[in-house]
Amino acid sequence: MKALTVRQPWASLIVLGVKDVENRSWSAPAGIIGQRIAIHAGKTHNGNEFRSALITARWGGLPGDDEPNNTMRWIHAWWANRDLPYGAVIGTAVVADCHQCDGGCSPWAVRGRDWHWSLTDVTEAHDPVEMNGRLGLWEVSTHG
Repeated sequence: MKALTVRQPWASLIVLGVKDVENRSWSAPAGIIGQRIAIHAGKTHNGNEFRSALITARWGGLPGDDEPNNTMRWIHAWWANRDLPYGAVIGTAVVADCHQCDGGCSPWAVRGRDWHWSLTDVTEAHDPVEMNGRLGLWEVSTHG
């Protein structure tokens, strides 16, 4: 299975079904569209990414949530009560589509410059599998 390394908090937001688009500077290979990939949480983050996630959640909301303030409370409570996994495969998702647009396709889509990988049918791993990530798409090793 192919894997994509994503920094926190984005990786966890993807596998929880909150973030439905991953922004990349490169297009997903045609052969990966419609395929399930592993979501690997990278080993690093910075505080700006957490602030950006909170701002996006405030305006974008959770799927099916008509009140953005509910999303903010949920995100704050989640981060306060959960240690985010780092350096591990934490779930899977199907790459449903890859496109460029003005950002209107999702609150999580960066406007204009990036490729938007639309992710569906996400699953969170019950037990994250620790391993080193890589740049780009990479093959998950099934051998110890």
